[in-house]
Amino acid sequence: LDKSLHQQIRDAAESMVLNIGEAEGSDPGNARARIHTALGSTREVRSGLALAVAFGYVGKEGVEGADARLDRVCAMLYRYLKPR
Repeated sequence: LDKSLHQQIRDAAESMVLNIGEAEGSDPGNARARIHTALGSTREVRSGLALAVAFGYVGKEGVEGADARLDRVCAMLYRYLKPR
């Protein structure tokens, strides 16, 4: 196991959740900035998981569920930033 990669994924996941929470109590401009940060952190987690698979730390099947949920979070955050 790569402790550095694990910590990076964990930090990004925490950032994702905390920025979404912070956005809920912010004025519209700050909320938008926090959602942008959360979206970046969500993509970072997905990239970290893909890297863990590529390095052989986990099997693809071990991250498929998390990746699907993270994809959904990305979509929700994107829709918030780009309303129709």
